[in-house]
Amino acid sequence: MAAATPPLEWELGLAYARAGRLDEVRAILARMESEPPDSWTAYGRAVLYAHLGNLDAAFEWLRYEPPHAFVPWARLDPWLRPHIENDPRFDEFLARLELPR
Repeated sequence: MAAATPPLEWELGLAYARAGRLDEVRAILARMESEPPDSWTAYGRAVLYAHLGNLDAAFEWLRYEPPHAFVPWARLDPWLRPHIENDPRFDEFLARLELPR
C-alpha cells in the first residue's frame, strides 16, 4: 500500500509552481489524484491546476463539496486569483458564494 500524500504536500507543489518547476507540480498532483480528496486537498488541487493552466480542473476542485473554509479566500488568494480571474467561470464562482468581485 502506497504512503498517503502528506497533507501539506500541495503547498510544496505551490512552491514548485512559483519556481517554475512544473514537472514536480505534476508529480505531486498525480500522487494527490491517486487518493480520495478532502476539502483541504481539493482547494490545493485547484491552486496547483490553476498554476498549470488547467482551469477546467481548477474550477472543478473549487466546486468540491463540502467546501473548505478557504474557498471564499480564492477571491483574494494571490496564488490562485491571478490564474482564474479572467475566466468567465470566476464570476459564476463568486456569484455562487455571494461574494463581490
